[in-house]
Amino acid sequence: MGNCIVVGPHEAAVRSGQGGLTTAVGKTIFVWGVCQQHEILDLGMKTIVLESVAAESAQGVRVDVVGIAQVKVDAYMINERKVSDTPKLNNAAINLAAQHFLGDSEESIKEALKQTLEGHQRQIIGNLTVEELYRNRSKFTEQIRSVVVRDLAQFGFALVSYVVESISDETGYMDSLGIIQTSIVRREAEQGMAYHDQEVSCFYHL
Repeated sequence: MGNCIVVGPHEAAVRSGQGGLTTAVGKTIFVWGVCQQHEILDLGMKTIVLESVAAESAQGVRVDVVGIAQVKVDAYMINERKVSDTPKLNNAAINLAAQHFLGDSEESIKEALKQTLEGHQRQIIGNLTVEELYRNRSKFTEQIRSVVVRDLAQFGFALVSYVVESISDETGYMDSLGIIQTSIVRREAEQGMAYHDQEVSCFYHL
């Protein structure tokens, strides 16, 4: 005796036992009750909040950084030449994710991924100055992406997006940078206005 297992496009049925390992996504598979077993692997998006508290920057200034990462099992091959209605399954990534996480709860999977991502986030913070973190978040974001993609691939996962939600510190260093930046912008605006007025005045006196 056995059962028909139906899975949607957001999950994978991993069947093992007689006949070897079989992966099915968005279809029906049959599982023989005596000599085969199956488990379901969630392929959906996982949103992970990354909190690096009192992380040291390159100058030793401690900052608090909150990042938001969205990850998922890298279940489909990306065809760069054309858009296909039936993308090819990335069975290697699905099998990797199954080896690492099959049978684990959603919370434990997210916690394992979070520890890896937070470790990289803290490491990148330590390589940048506070000024770089404050003024060039895109550089910080790109460095995070370049590092975490490789590690996630070893779990069978892909990074869908990463954004910096907030950067702050307890010493007020960030606030002082903001005040300085505001002063610079105001001064440049005043200089530009003065130059404009001077040009207009010269024009009318011609």
